[in-house]
Amino acid sequence: TPVRRASKRLGTGTIPPRMLTSASVLRLIHDLVREHNCTSVYFDAGSNIGVQIRKLYQPDWYASHADLALKTAMPVLHKHFEGPLRKAQARMMRLQDEAFGPTPRCHVCSVGFEPNPAHQPRLQQVQRALRAAGAGVLVVHAGLASSDGILSLQGVGARGHGADMTQTGAALSHHNNAMPATSARPSVATVDFATVLLGVRALLGHGKKIVMKMDIETEEYKLFPHLISRSALCELDVVYVEWHPKVCGKKAHKVGPKALCNRSRHLRAHSRLLYDLHQTVHAAAEEDCHTALHDLDDEYHATDGAPWPSGRFKCGF
Repeated sequence: TPVRRASKRLGTGTIPPRMLTSASVLRLIHDLVREHNCTSVYFDAGSNIGVQIRKLYQPDWYASHADLALKTAMPVLHKHFEGPLRKAQARMMRLQDEAFGPTPRCHVCSVGFEPNPAHQPRLQQVQRALRAAGAGVLVVHAGLASSDGILSLQGVGARGHGADMTQTGAALSHHNNAMPATSARPSVATVDFATVLLGVRALLGHGKKIVMKMDIETEEYKLFPHLISRSALCELDVVYVEWHPKVCGKKAHKVGPKALCNRSRHLRAHSRLLYDLHQTVHAAAEEDCHTALHDLDDEYHATDGAPWPSGRFKCGF
């Protein structure tokens, strides 16, 4: 049908951003879950180059290999980072075991969201390779927000790690979006994540796991309140979130009419949001809300390096 053909094209990232909506994303997820008989969904918000999705299905390789790119990039300082980064990865893998059980995890469909157009080719490669191995993987080239639309992405190309430019730190901008798009500030699609989440819960039914990793460069301060206002937060069973409290530069205006960077105000907002999150979960606990929030940032193997899976995972089908 025309809808299904459009859905397949959308999965390849060829649909223009203005045609990407929460409804079209839900159709893609519906097809993915049905095709792969998934009983759980993992949302990877801020996929970057897709390492966390690969770790879900290939954890043994990442756990048993050192991050050689880290040593190459920081030959002197890597020893100070190696231990903490390995511990963060180990913690993430323990939590994934608790949520989804051991591998193979063919009952888990993974949906990645990444607005940075520089990562599209790599993420499509991840999607193709893991699907060929039997895993249900979908990459959506959009950011998560409180509504469907178009925003600018700032910080593209600003930072990277080694030869494989992961361009960490690129963030959605809610200012000056009337300005023409540029390669350093492209226009990208956003989708209403509350609508997507509520739709996926309706698709899976209650009692099925929905887990999320959230690394969305300060957008969490807008997304979490939106999930609370839409009564969608408790549809998530587990959330791993990297917080991004605003850090002020030495030359940034901190007071007065030009104060775009007010660290104290931002940290107060951070504290209020954490309070609201825990109050929401606590107040809804009697209604079977058991959302677990974990402050966790796993950056080990950030530039990947793992071989692609050979053959198909032993999925039992």
